Amino acid sequence: MSFICDFIQIEKLIFDHINSIYLDKIVKHLIHLPKLHTLIPSPIDYILNSTIIFTQVFCLKKLKYCKLTYRVKDNKNVLPIDFDQYEQSSIEYLIINSPFQYESFQKLFIYLSKLRHSSINYLFGSNHSQIDFYPIHLKDLNYIFFDLHSIHFHQFEELIKNFFHHIKVLRISTFNDSSYSHTKQWKELISSSMPNLHIFDMNNSYTSAMHRFLYLYLSGQFRSKRKDHTFHWQFDHDIDYYLKKHDFKSVKHINICSKRAVTNSVIYFSNVIELTIKNYGKMYYGSMLTALQQILPLKQLKKLIIDCNDIPVQQVINLICLTPNLHFLKWNFQSIVQTKLKSIEQSENFRSLSNTNKIQNFQILHCCSFD
Repeated sequence: MSFICDFIQIEKLIFDHINSIYLDKIVKHLIHLPKLHTLIPSPIDYILNSTIIFTQVFCLKKLKYCKLTYRVKDNKNVLPIDFDQYEQSSIEYLIINSPFQYESFQKLFIYLSKLRHSSINYLFGSNHSQIDFYPIHLKDLNYIFFDLHSIHFHQFEELIKNFFHHIKVLRISTFNDSSYSHTKQWKELISSSMPNLHIFDMNNSYTSAMHRFLYLYLSGQFRSKRKDHTFHWQFDHDIDYYLKKHDFKSVKHINICSKRAVTNSVIYFSNVIELTIKNYGKMYYGSMLTALQQILPLKQLKKLIIDCNDIPVQQVINLICLTPNLHFLKWNFQSIVQTKLKSIEQSENFRSLSNTNKIQNFQILHCCSFD
């Protein structure tokens, strides 16, 4: 594999679906590439010990950006990284698209003094584990994103206090963990340990009913400052006739996900002006339009993005008819047969829409073909 050393002008390397045996041999020679600043390896087979990958990558003296993607058979059996390296890594952007142990942070950050951006898409630990970290001064680290699993707030708090004092952007997601829902603890943590924080984005997913959603988002400052919300009908917003409707006035943009349109929602977004539909809600408990009207005022929408290709054209037209102030429309369009097209063109809504719409910017993501 030494032939790669002949390409001394290489600045970026991507190894996609490569066998880890070959990757191991290749990476050993990358140290001889003086201009290599970006490395994106993605082994196709399972990795038993990720320490090997990290050790080799950290030895590359000019590397600035690294995105690691590796597969493991069982998250519970993932070994923590354990290596002794005496020189600092040059990496500034580290993205780990694979399971990574909470217990490994100390070993990871001790060699990343120049780190500016850290993203881990599956950071996991034990709900009961208590690790005694010692502080590492990462003065350039200003952005982190973690998808957290089995890590309670008090454990995450230890990471913040020991490693992330200088961050400006914090994005996290949690799953079935209410320990992150208390406003007071966040306020104290931010004021004491993250004085430079400018952007805070937290996404909490639950597999239970509406009461957990309210428990999270009706907690003081989170409710008052949230500008963007992803709406999952089937999980977060089940019908509950015993709860009063709550208005999230700060939300300006709604993302609609899932394929189950539920009416009688107990939440409302009175100031939304942007709507993104990622899945078409079919008629389970009423039409999608009826459900939308119950969670937001369609007449004040200014921007509409339809990012799904299974929504009927007539439904889109009906929706636009209910949004008289719409200025921007982006549509992932699908083909339509000629007979249906003629029928739509002759419909009353279509004729009315042709004369009354205020759309100034219209984008179609995919060209359509008429049969």
